[in-house]
Formats: sequence, structure tokens, C-alpha cells
Amino acid sequence: MAAHASSDAHASAAHGAASPASAHGSAQTESPLSLRPGDPRPHSVQAAPDSANPSARPHTQNAAPAPSLDACRILAAARVHHPLALTDLKWSGYFHLNSRMVEQLRVNRVFLAGDSAHVHSPAGAQGMNTGIQEAFNLGWKIARVLSGGAPQRLLDTYHLERHPIEREVLRQSSFITHMAEADHGPLKLLRDRVMPVLASLGPLRDAARLQISELAIQYRRSPLTLERVLDGGPRAGERAPDALVHVVDGPLGRAPGTGCVFDLHDPAFFSLFVLVAPETVDDVPHDKPEPALRRKPSRAADIDRFIADVDALLPGAVRIWRVTDAVGEGGPLLADAYGRTRPCFYLVRPDGYVCARGRVSSDLHGLLRHCEAWFAKGAEPEPPTPLT
Repeated sequence: MAAHASSDAHASAAHGAASPASAHGSAQTESPLSLRPGDPRPHSVQAAPDSANPSARPHTQNAAPAPSLDACRILAAARVHHPLALTDLKWSGYFHLNSRMVEQLRVNRVFLAGDSAHVHSPAGAQGMNTGIQEAFNLGWKIARVLSGGAPQRLLDTYHLERHPIEREVLRQSSFITHMAEADHGPLKLLRDRVMPVLASLGPLRDAARLQISELAIQYRRSPLTLERVLDGGPRAGERAPDALVHVVDGPLGRAPGTGCVFDLHDPAFFSLFVLVAPETVDDVPHDKPEPALRRKPSRAADIDRFIADVDALLPGAVRIWRVTDAVGEGGPLLADAYGRTRPCFYLVRPDGYVCARGRVSSDLHGLLRHCEAWFAKGAEPEPPTPLT
């Protein structure tokens, strides 16, 4: 079907399908843009790339008659508020929504991610972000098992961490779909009256943006997290935020400079950030005179021993950065993003999530035992418990 318009127009085609292995959320609904002839709600028209090839056409049992060109013209005239001419209909059909997910993301040596693991409404635009995060979550764990000798049970945490996220994505996308197609009742009132007001509020709009983009996802209840109480900063299991830092020491040796956490973190490695107090009062930001930032730095020998022990446990797998507070532009202040406890450490996974945090002076033993159990060669931890 060709579309000609006097102004810019875009036509897209989509086809919904579900994996036969899917077991959860077996509900199948029509898209808010895909309904039967005569229904007052919108329709969706799909164009096949090769109408002459019968194999290119979808095979659906008990499928409703496809909308005709005249029906498509009537719909376009009623719903497109620009001059639009529809001609040369090659193929048309109805787009059905499925909301399904598999019961297990891992079965022995087989792992499922993306569309093979779940299918849902495109409402909310979360499908791509979900699949990317699943691939990243699984990829570094497979690499650690194959190249680093980590225990096989590390791979089980892929299902433990990601399956609850997928379930929530299906719930959200289904709710947004039902709200979008509601033509009466509370959902229509929520969509037409309440949502515009909420969207105009900055904090709520920012929270919704983080939720939809999936930057607010956290794995705090994952067995891979080691949490210790610090004065602020991201908790173990949360996404590591960016911050402006002054690099005291790093993988290339003592080459002081200023950078951002996001620039220092290499997704091919774990990153251990050791936060130390500024060596002089002059290094402290003028608007941050808190005593926690003006303390004398801990003995360098203690920090050196801490770094050496972690590096020896995860050889070639971790990049260690000794950083302190920096002054300037380019990112949030370190104290604002990571709290004011000094010295402390944050161990960041390759996928950018904090898997452990604590104090250099008291939590070295716990960190080493945690890394031995999950990330080091030859370890066999207890089976993880499901997240609820």
C-alpha cells in the first residue's frame, strides 16, 4: 500500500508473535491500533514486502477478514488530520498483542534473552532496553565463567536478577495498553485528565523517565550484592552513578588527573573505586566543608594492602582506581553521588551495577570472601535463593 500526503508522513509495519515455549501471561489482545471492521477504535494496516509470495504472508487460524482498501481509506480519513491518499493495497492484516514470558531464562546450556524470552505490547517502548540489559547481564557472567573460572552458579543469577524485571515490564506495558485503548471509565479519566497533570510535574516526570528507560532498575536482593552501611551513595545492587573525580592512582600508575566515573569504568572489567579523603584542605571543594571530607587521609599502606589483596584475587579481571573529590564542571560532585565516607570502596560489575561497597578499614575480609564465592576461580558457593 502506498501512501501519499501533502505533508511529511511515515508508515510503519509491525507483526506480533509469541514464542511457543512461552508459559506466563498467555493473554492475547488486539492492539489499540488493530481492531475489527466496524469497531469505532483505530485500526492498523500492515504492508507485506512481497505480496506475490504466499510464504511471506502470515498464517493465522480463524483470522478475521483483512481490511479492504476502502475500509483503510475510511479509517485514514477519520483519524489522520492531514490530506492522505491510500493506493495500491498489497496486503493488510490485524496486529494482535501478546503478553507472555518464559518460566526459566536458563535451561542447562541454553539461555533466553530479548524477544525469545518475552513478548509484550510496544506501549512504553521498553522492549529494546530490556533486551540490551539482559544481554549485558548475561554476557559478563558467561565471560567470567569461561575465561575466569568462576562457578557455574554465577550463571543462575541471570534468571534470578532479570526474571522479576521482565515480569514488571509485562505488567507496565499491559497497563499502558489498557489505558491507551480505554474509551470510558477510570482508565480513560486517568489518561485524559490525570496523566497530563502528572506529566507537568518535574520530579514525577523525571521518575517516569528513569522507569521507562530502565535506568532505575536495581538488583539489591541479588545474591551477588555485598551491602555495608555508608554515609550516602548508591547501595549494592543499584546502578553506579556518574561523578567527577580526581584520580590519585589507576591501572596505568600514578597519573593524577580529573575525569568521570563513567569514563573510567571499562565494561570489559570489574572496576574497584577506592574513595580516599583529599590529601590537603586545599583539595576540598569550598562548598563542602564537612568534617568527613576534611579528615586526614588513612594510612596509604593500609589502602595499598587492600588494593593488592583484591587485585591478587581477581587477576586481570578488575581495574582499580584510587580517587578523591574534584572541583570543576563535567559531572556531579563525588560526595553528592557516592556519599561522604572516606576511605571506602565501590566494586562495580562490568554491566555498571554496584555489587559491593564498604569501608576499607573493616570490610576487606567480607569483600574477599564475597569475590571468592562468586567471581574467583574454583569457587563453589551455595545455590542462590530466588528473589521475591
